[in-house]
Amino acid sequence: MNVAIINGSPKLEKGNTALILNSFANGLKDSGCNINHINVVKHDINPCSGEFICCTKTPGKCFKQDDMETILPILADTDLWVISSPVYSDGVSAQTKVVLDRIVPLLSPLFRLVDGHCRHPWREPEKQEGKVVLVSSCGHWEMDNFDSMICHMKAFCRNAGKTYSGSLLRPHASVLKQNKNNRDYQDIFNIAYHSGHTFKENGSILQAHSNIVSRELITREEYMRTCNAYFE
Repeated sequence: MNVAIINGSPKLEKGNTALILNSFANGLKDSGCNINHINVVKHDINPCSGEFICCTKTPGKCFKQDDMETILPILADTDLWVISSPVYSDGVSAQTKVVLDRIVPLLSPLFRLVDGHCRHPWREPEKQEGKVVLVSSCGHWEMDNFDSMICHMKAFCRNAGKTYSGSLLRPHASVLKQNKNNRDYQDIFNIAYHSGHTFKENGSILQAHSNIVSRELITREEYMRTCNAYFE
């Protein structure tokens, strides 16, 4: 199985999201998956201008000459997209969003009715099938801080013709980072790895695995006191 990991964290390996992403990616790799890492901040990727030149003058090709020229073929030939981003303003990071916006050249400009909704099919329909997994972290304590991002990812999958296949979400992630060597928290890393290692077999992230990755680490009151003390 070919996997593309779109890492939209501005901090890459130093970020909180990497804690879960690395374990999941290692599990995928050890299960025999071929992985392409797309570390967005290391690439020259300009935002979509909405000119639709990729639909008219140069079908399937964006007029912007940047690193998306090499990234789009990778995404087109991949079975699983792992979209990894921290929660920024109730959604994905700007770095993540710019990649998602730039997949338009892969799609046909012609509408097709799918389940009662106008959709753009892929230019090469045989490459449309595939799955998307979301990996994210959040600086707030509550799980509902991921709701807007999940809603966006599911809508994106419907428009991109992909199957949303679950998520690994880590709220109050700074606690995990500060205690990553604590034995009490190793089950989180282990289950993230196991989710990757068994993804081909399961076909999705199991809810039981997601629940462990997202489990409460400290009380909300304690977390608020700790965070406030840091900034005061």
